[in-house]
Amino acid sequence: MSSRPLVTMTTDFGYMDAYVASMKGVLLSINREIEIIDICHEIRPQDVFHGAFVLHTGYSFFPDGTIHLGVVDPGVGGNRRAILVQTDRYYFIGPDNGLFSYILKHEKIRSIRALENKSYFREDISSTFHGRDIFAPVAGHLTLDIPLNELGPEIDNPRILDIPEPKVDEDMLIAHVLCIDRFGNLITNVTRSFWNNQVGNRRFFIYCRMRIEKINRSYNESQPKDILAIFNSSDYLEISSNMGNAARELGLKPGSEIEIELR
Repeated sequence: MSSRPLVTMTTDFGYMDAYVASMKGVLLSINREIEIIDICHEIRPQDVFHGAFVLHTGYSFFPDGTIHLGVVDPGVGGNRRAILVQTDRYYFIGPDNGLFSYILKHEKIRSIRALENKSYFREDISSTFHGRDIFAPVAGHLTLDIPLNELGPEIDNPRILDIPEPKVDEDMLIAHVLCIDRFGNLITNVTRSFWNNQVGNRRFFIYCRMRIEKINRSYNESQPKDILAIFNSSDYLEISSNMGNAARELGLKPGSEIEIELR
């Protein structure tokens, strides 16, 4: 662990209440040297899949040893477990409800532990705010280099969400909208590498309540309010509206299918 440990936060708490601040207060009460970075606090309320995707697109830019604290927890107070996931580079702390699905699928996992040692929790545990009373305290203690085996036993059956994969046959690719960002961009489950492997130089038509016949390299290749397709900064194919809101203009939402005809 570095001399100034780094903890990130990804939640659906927003900024209208004291939830985020109270978690930061718990972290700093345990170790005042912690540097806390907000990845996002505007995850759609109770939308675990949205939280998983946003965390997936942001966590890997941080230094080795970073502790990623994620709390999108509609099952708080129920029988879902609290877990710590250790990868080759990072630690992830949060509920075992699929929030870490992309990490579990794409990272090299060193260990996964159920957080059961209450001596590392706050003394008074609310049934509605484990972010403050369990996850933040564990993250704070982890910055003090406590042995991981003190936190709880290893497990091998974490929950992983069913993340839709694009489907392709000889002349049709079916994509799905994974996420809509704050600009209304429709982020699909088609990655650049998948596109290059499956489509390559073939001619194509993207149908999303209108027809798109090319992939833009940048927004300035289109006019304001034009609907376009582009690979975003995370290398996912997205449908966008230049200076507009594609989700609203096209009436699409997460889970919507987008057909891509291949010629």
